[in-house]
Amino acid sequence: MTDLTVDMAHLTSYMAMQQKEILEHKYYLSQRIGKDVGMHEAIEDWNEYHLQRFHDAFYENKDDIDRICQRVCNFECRGIVGCVLSNRTLHEILGDD
Repeated sequence: MTDLTVDMAHLTSYMAMQQKEILEHKYYLSQRIGKDVGMHEAIEDWNEYHLQRFHDAFYENKDDIDRICQRVCNFECRGIVGCVLSNRTLHEILGDD
């Protein structure tokens, strides 16, 4: 298992992408169960089943992430609520499309 420490230079993009992943996971989990599962349950489930994969994929692809963030936002990351990357682009970057 990989160390889950985060390079401070990538923290904003890491958190923004992680938040988008969790929100998407919440949607699909709620659809599967047939009701809104809420953020707490979605985060717990995502942490258990997806956190390690996300972390590993983020750092395996951080050069590509840097290039895309430079091109799209000129490294002026809008953070968790303002990330302009689509979920599709996010999955492509992380190699899980």
